[in-house]
Amino acid sequence: MCIAVPEKIVSIRETETGLWGKTERAGVVHETDLSLLDAVRAGDWVLVFRGSALRVVPEEEAMRVEAALRAVSSAAVGEEDAAMIAAGFEDLGNPDDRLPPHLKAMLKNEKKDE
Repeated sequence: MCIAVPEKIVSIRETETGLWGKTERAGVVHETDLSLLDAVRAGDWVLVFRGSALRVVPEEEAMRVEAALRAVSSAAVGEEDAAMIAAGFEDLGNPDDRLPPHLKAMLKNEKKDE
């Protein structure tokens, strides 16, 4: 699975090979290729995959991605916390609300059988 992580641009410089910047995540600074982006400035949040910024995101979206990554990381090491998982995926809402009618009916029938 490939995951792009949110990082904040600390500084930007233009080189012969394109636009590069220092980005920061959780106190760790990385060298990031910014050449895939059009307009970018220090202070912007970007999603980074394998050293390249893929797109600029609003800070709110970056924080939602970060919360989801924390929830997945905790669950992966057996530290499931229902509140953390709910917070990490609160933007998904109630999964039952997104099901098509025929699947909702199946789910209701399964719940009756329990």
